[in-house]
Amino acid sequence: PVIISANNNRITAVQLELSYDLNKIAEISLKPGGFFPKPVSLLNQVDEENGRISYAIGTSPNDPGIQGEGVVAILKFQAKSLLPGQTSISFLPKTLVTAEGVNQTVLKNSLPAQIIIGENIDN
Repeated sequence: PVIISANNNRITAVQLELSYDLNKIAEISLKPGGFFPKPVSLLNQVDEENGRISYAIGTSPNDPGIQGEGVVAILKFQAKSLLPGQTSISFLPKTLVTAEGVNQTVLKNSLPAQIIIGENIDN
């Protein structure tokens, strides 16, 4: 899951620009999470030649912004090999979050997903 914590902002859209190692990850896709009650998909492109994802989702123009914490998107992928190793999916500088009444991104920070391949983790 890609999680957002909106604090005092009323979020209207999220644009995710992500990079990944195309030698380690394949069949990557994103779908809306539950943060936006009636999500509007604005962009969903996976560039499998350059290991880049552009995904944007938001509220419809007539709906209010959303506060709180939740899952913006669900990211799914397959490892290309089960040989032990690690990789990450990182946020690129074009990642942004828009909010009501704010003219610039309200994104404060983002953390990459660290992925360990080839290990079985039992809970």
